[in-house]
Amino acid sequence: MKREISVFDYAGDIMKRLPSGGALLSAGADGFVNPMTIGWGTLGIEWGKPVFIAFVRENRYTREMLKKNPEFTVNVPVDDSCKQILGFCGTKSGRDVVLDIFTTR
Repeated sequence: MKREISVFDYAGDIMKRLPSGGALLSAGADGFVNPMTIGWGTLGIEWGKPVFIAFVRENRYTREMLKKNPEFTVNVPVDDSCKQILGFCGTKSGRDVVLDIFTTR
């Protein structure tokens, strides 16, 4: 069930989780979605709107997707239940591995 939240209600939890467990930054283009594990990011306000800033290296497959479509999501697990997913996405590239669960075609 979807519900609207204020990200700043969870800012402390998000910032604690990033370096200790990680999060997924997911970008999509051309019918594919690529999740990438991140352990960094900045939460703030720009021109009165909440923003999340994450740096993605130029040579990453995720960066190729972001050049085509600048929209992305950041998913922060609340516990260690996604440890295997974060580990997989932190060591494999969508450039080399295609999973049906991430394909939107």
